Amino acid sequence: MNRFKTAAVMLAALCALATGCADKDKTDNSSKAAAESKAETVSKADESKADESAADESRAEEEEYAPGEGIAKMAEIFSQPYTYSVSVTFSDDPDSLIKITAAYDGESYMVTNKETNDTGLPADTAYIYTDSVGYTIDYNIGAYVTGIADAGNIADIIIENKLEQTSTRIPADTEGYIVEEYTYTAAAYITVYDIYFDEDYDPVKYTVSYSVEGEDDLVQNVQIDSLKNEAEKIDSSFLDDLTDFNALTEDERLAFCQQLCNELGITTDDMGLQGITPDDFKRISFLDLMELIYTPK
Repeated sequence: MNRFKTAAVMLAALCALATGCADKDKTDNSSKAAAESKAETVSKADESKADESAADESRAEEEEYAPGEGIAKMAEIFSQPYTYSVSVTFSDDPDSLIKITAAYDGESYMVTNKETNDTGLPADTAYIYTDSVGYTIDYNIGAYVTGIADAGNIADIIIENKLEQTSTRIPADTEGYIVEEYTYTAAAYITVYDIYFDEDYDPVKYTVSYSVEGEDDLVQNVQIDSLKNEAEKIDSSFLDDLTDFNALTEDERLAFCQQLCNELGITTDDMGLQGITPDDFKRISFLDLMELIYTPK
């Protein structure tokens, strides 16, 4: 699978996951309102029982989500300044390695992604959130855009979405590690997180298994290289040396993309495979340009 498309699928799944939880809340609230309306027409005794039932339901809804001990510990680390480094591979392309480093200094957040592979252009991207603005950066393109959201860290994803603890994919041999598994199930896809901890509940590695519309699983394997509660001050001045892609006029965008394609050896035939003509560069989105340069030729 094309690595850019893989990342896009994962981000879309996370957004859908959050939307699904929001829809469920709306459904729960609608059901509760209907139950309260019906209670107004019953006898005093039934009304009392309905009120008691509603109170129990309200207390249940207010109960705080309780993750496993390992994820709770990770969330505590991520709530303070931290530096987090991992090595990532995917089951469909195990020879491609992605090194990811994320840092939070108490005010700003930054994550960098550097890929090593034998074929194609290695990805070299970053995301920074500072002064209430998010920037998505591609160093191979030499440009950035604002307003594309970051997916967040695994502990926040699990806790914010109150994912159910399961054991469907935990192997019989856990190599002596403690494993916590969390699952989200939607109509078209299932995402399963298996996080491995040592005896002190320090995270060692995790896997994320994606099943989309019945297709074979794609498994993301993550080795945690370091996770510590310290971070250097994040400096965003490097953005001055990059191009603000959204600020380009149509003619400037056309010239910028043509020069980029010349530098990377992307031909009109390559563009045609993506359904792109040179004239489309006047209005091409940053994500579509990323897909063009990273799709194997």
